[in-house]
Amino acid sequence: MKFAFCFTLAILTVCSFGWGQPPSDVPVDIEIPFPPIAVKAHGQLHLLYELHLTNFHPQTQVLARVEVDAETGKLAQYTGEALSSLMAHPGAGPGAKLNAAIPGGTRAVVFLDVVLDGRVAVPKELLHELCFRTESATEREKCIDHVQLPVNLVGATLLAAPLRGTGWVALNGLSNNSSHRRTLVVVNGRFHFSHSKKPSDSNFPRNSVTCFGVSPELGRRAGPTSTPSICIVALAAAM
Repeated sequence: MKFAFCFTLAILTVCSFGWGQPPSDVPVDIEIPFPPIAVKAHGQLHLLYELHLTNFHPQTQVLARVEVDAETGKLAQYTGEALSSLMAHPGAGPGAKLNAAIPGGTRAVVFLDVVLDGRVAVPKELLHELCFRTESATEREKCIDHVQLPVNLVGATLLAAPLRGTGWVALNGLSNNSSHRRTLVVVNGRFHFSHSKKPSDSNFPRNSVTCFGVSPELGRRAGPTSTPSICIVALAAAM
């Protein structure tokens, strides 16, 4: 009798361990193309990366909430309009207002910029919880949790300013809603981010300066004979 009791207890222990947390049945594939590298700006650390979400079900899935945690606690939470403003829908037709909805067979990209205090240590890993709902009012939210993402702790490569003198205007700085940040380009069967394109792959000669005329309100290069312009500096940098 004692042996039978111990055996039953062992079975219950194994079952509670194996079945304690049922797997999520949300039909959304989550892909994170690359781990973030901490970038410092204005005394804060920024972890910029993307969540690529593909809906493998005919029914539309609506992303309701995204939470980002580390071993030190919760780092960020996004819901409602704040969340939908971070999302893009590659291939969606002009005028499509999908917001946080991901129709069946389509992909959405969530552009995240998790901000840390510049004095804290960069976490080694980020944990995510993504909660979805359907467009049916009777169904409750379903979540996918423990989505792990290692953080690249090597550190960002710092480039010295290539320009000297006065009169230069810095454009397209660190921004989570810039078109340079959010543009996806498909080349040779794979997508790439426009801001990660190597100078050697661009249409501009290496180690050159190409200028375009613009309005005087935008900026002017230094020098009495200069005309208002935007200049693209192409450097032969190893990236």
